[in-house]
Amino acid sequence: KTIKDLIKSGQEITVQVIKDPFDNKGPRVTKNITFPGRYIVLMPNSDYIGVSRRIEDEDERNRLKEIVSEIKPKGMGIIIRTEAENKGIEEIKEDLNYLLKIYNKIKREEMIGYAPKLLYQDLDLIHRTIRDVFNKDVEEVIINDREAYDSVRSFAEIISPGLKDRIKYFDPGLNVFDYFGIEKMIHEALSRKVWL
Repeated sequence: KTIKDLIKSGQEITVQVIKDPFDNKGPRVTKNITFPGRYIVLMPNSDYIGVSRRIEDEDERNRLKEIVSEIKPKGMGIIIRTEAENKGIEEIKEDLNYLLKIYNKIKREEMIGYAPKLLYQDLDLIHRTIRDVFNKDVEEVIINDREAYDSVRSFAEIISPGLKDRIKYFDPGLNVFDYFGIEKMIHEALSRKVWL
């Protein structure tokens, strides 16, 4: 089918931007909307359960599939992320409820006003990092901006309360990159010769 068979000029549809505009090309968009959470990815326009390939233990894969099949909303799909490994139903359900709130808010916003308009914007870099990377293996996260620190601590309280105390505030009077030698490490990593 061609795009003209699927949509008509002037028709309002909800899409997700999957790639920003570049040079003369416009943004790449999709109708297959996804909402990534800490343990799962919610796919409102699909209807299946997927499991991250990085979860290799077959028993664990089956256990997680069973949990998700119990709580999965009808007609929606879920991908189980690597972070879900060894997590219980309550933690996964909490993540799902958070994503459903976002989805329901978008559905309400669709009814108000006229297109084109932004219905939802994913988290900024620091919050995405906390959601996707911050886990029990990370000793600490150091933030040198008071507003960002307060915001990230509140966010961590929702998605991972046990790790909240690992988020540290750093005195803004000092340059955090100089203090921890980060500039030097970046310079060394980008040199022609990198010592292992």
